Amino acid sequence: MKYSGRWHTESYTENIVAVGVYYFHVDPELKGGILKFRLKKAPQDSYGGVTTDFEVDLIRTGPAIVFSNSMPYRFRQIRNLTPHDGCR
Repeated sequence: MKYSGRWHTESYTENIVAVGVYYFHVDPELKGGILKFRLKKAPQDSYGGVTTDFEVDLIRTGPAIVFSNSMPYRFRQIRNLTPHDGCR
């Protein structure tokens, strides 16, 4: 089974300023799921600028991250490599 998240920020109507992600438990059957940020366009010498992306590999038990809700983010593909159910 595979899952890929969409680029998004949390609700604008609720004035959410920060987002936190913490994994209390991640089953070893799950692989992937890197947290990816789409930052604002950065200046570049050539015309148009360049969009910069930033990735954080935190899909394992224990780590936490808090970031500004102004940065769109998504979780990259998470795969379960076994026939057993996995959870995160």
